[in-house]
Amino acid sequence: MLETVHLKSHASYFAPNDQIILKISQTIRDFYFLECGGDSAETYFKLSDSYLGTLRMVDNPHELYMVMLKHQPDGALTSKILFYDQGGHSFVGEAYDFNLHATYEIDHGRIKSTMFKKQFQADTPVMMVSNQERDSNQHYRFTRIFHNGTATAVESLILQVGATRWDTISFDQHWIKE
Repeated sequence: MLETVHLKSHASYFAPNDQIILKISQTIRDFYFLECGGDSAETYFKLSDSYLGTLRMVDNPHELYMVMLKHQPDGALTSKILFYDQGGHSFVGEAYDFNLHATYEIDHGRIKSTMFKKQFQADTPVMMVSNQERDSNQHYRFTRIFHNGTATAVESLILQVGATRWDTISFDQHWIKE
């Protein structure tokens, strides 16, 4: 559960290699400049205000890095998932955009459930290994709450991660009656 994570706690720090640090840094910069409309002079908001922290999930042969980001200027929580192949020492494909704004929010460095997650009692894990296909590729399930302003749904997506790319193999969306 992400609610147990405190992004500012030194107890949860890890020391990735230089390649991973560079990829995470580039992901943060791309988000700031391309998705938030940030500028190099940091006129309206700072690059550092967009980055909250990175969570790591180790699952041989991959490491998943969840780069937690805060969209500027609205403050919505989102993330970019980076898949790192431990054997090949390389990243697999591009970052997967995993928007969490209706599922979680940040409160003083802590991740907490939104009213939607509490109201609809969505207690499924956000990320989990899901190797239901029983093939040589790893499968990861991502579950989130989607809210478009008027309607709410629980979305679940399974990504298949191979040596050089990832693909969507399943997507389910269940609309919730309010």
